[in-house]
Amino acid sequence: MDVPLYPLFTPLTSNFILKTEVPTLMEKRDKEGVRIIPLIVKPCAWKIVPWLARLQCRPKDGRALSAGDENQIDQDLADLALEINNLLNP
Repeated sequence: MDVPLYPLFTPLTSNFILKTEVPTLMEKRDKEGVRIIPLIVKPCAWKIVPWLARLQCRPKDGRALSAGDENQIDQDLADLALEINNLLNP
């Protein structure tokens, strides 16, 4: 099972992201069942972006990773690692 981790470092309006990456990822998701796990690294308006709003972004509470303190960031990344491990090793 493929589990692409997709950290959002690039602006949500990037032509490369919107025209190349997103269609490919969504097609694989729909046809092959690939799970997409967007990681929101910095604050952005991801909730109003249609293709992102359909996905369960991480951290799970919808805030950006960078919004947490050092301990919270470590915990969020550990939670994500455990989640990916559980997907790959059911």
